[in-house]
Amino acid sequence: MSKKQKKGTIFEGLTFVLSTNTRKIRYPIEIYSGKVLTRITKKINYLIMKEEEARNLKSRIKTALKYNAKIISKEFVRECIKEGKIVDTKDFEIKYDLTSDSESESSESESVSKSSGDEKKKKETKKETKKEDKKKSKSKSKSEEKKKSKSKSESKSESKSEDETPKETVKGKTICLTGPFKKDRKEIETEITDKGGKISNKVTKSTDFLVATIQTTPKYQEAKKLNVKIIDEAGILEILKN
Repeated sequence: MSKKQKKGTIFEGLTFVLSTNTRKIRYPIEIYSGKVLTRITKKINYLIMKEEEARNLKSRIKTALKYNAKIISKEFVRECIKEGKIVDTKDFEIKYDLTSDSESESSESESVSKSSGDEKKKKETKKETKKEDKKKSKSKSKSEEKKKSKSKSESKSESKSEDETPKETVKGKTICLTGPFKKDRKEIETEITDKGGKISNKVTKSTDFLVATIQTTPKYQEAKKLNVKIIDEAGILEILKN
């Protein structure tokens, strides 16, 4: 296959598997630095298919979910290219039902047979539980009052300890970033340097922490190897507030 001219890095470090009816989306994924596999492996991030295919591709969906992959439509790829970044998958997730037809039918018949017997038992147990509840309610009210007084004193002590503990900052820290970010990556790097942090393009022993949005990049593996602290995008944004 001839090398495709790259147009951008939106899907850099991300791996896709496509169903037979979504193969046309392969080209835009690859020219924006994404990787397309024919088999579902541990490296997969997204399984792309059409809604009507979900019923016949349950085994593929189960395998993808095993590796924490997202089941989405091809419109997700188009929206990412349109926005120039990775967008939220919430609006593009495929609806699926992994229960087989035989399982659903058997569960329905079992529930009908059990319901009649369960209703009789429920009526008998309700009478007994009402009597017990009255006795327990009196003792519970006393114990709850004691718990409330304890929780108030504990919350006061906790608030004091939280105020005393210093908040983590980026000042004097060497930070490396990897993977696609929802927020503009250059803005994050600028905020880090403005607050006294240092940006590094490589993960070394002197790196204080790696900001990673995916776990399949070489930088992520190197950080694991060197026992460098790893945080996600939300983590760095929270630290930058301090």
